[in-house]
Amino acid sequence: MKRLWKHIAECKNQKCLVPHCVSSRYLLSHYHGCKDVRCPVCGPVREAIRRSHEKQKQMQVLMQGQARRTKKHVCSDSSVP
Repeated sequence: MKRLWKHIAECKNQKCLVPHCVSSRYLLSHYHGCKDVRCPVCGPVREAIRRSHEKQKQMQVLMQGQARRTKKHVCSDSSVP
């Protein structure tokens, strides 16, 4: 997949024979210009990105909560002689 992304970034050939190049470039071009929130092409991509961002936010909240609990626990332990 990384090789395809690297290839797509550099390829401008409308008749490229690299598998998935032309179709991927078409979808990326469409996605970047599309403003239709109900687009059947972009909708699944936008939803996957939204879910990914939500997971990242949840992980940050969990990590911050753990850090606070750890810091609180360490602070309370350091006051014990």
